[in-house]
Amino acid sequence: MSLLLTALAQEDLQHWDNNDQLIAATIRHVLGALEQGKTLPAQQMRRLKFRDIFLVSIKIAPEHRLIFEAVGSDIIVHQCRFHY
Repeated sequence: MSLLLTALAQEDLQHWDNNDQLIAATIRHVLGALEQGKTLPAQQMRRLKFRDIFLVSIKIAPEHRLIFEAVGSDIIVHQCRFHY
């Protein structure tokens, strides 16, 4: 699978690289698992519907979520910080 980050997701990841290495490492671990097609724990995932797009939210910290969608063989990451 191909992993694509939106501009917002790239900014969010840069924020974590600069401010919290533990959360940055968690995000990179989840992104690696997604890219390899591994199954993530269902209890951490929540399916969201935004207009006609189905997004998936993964809890990475109490108030922060990783939001992504699968489009064909691509995974598009929309945000890596804050709550949906």
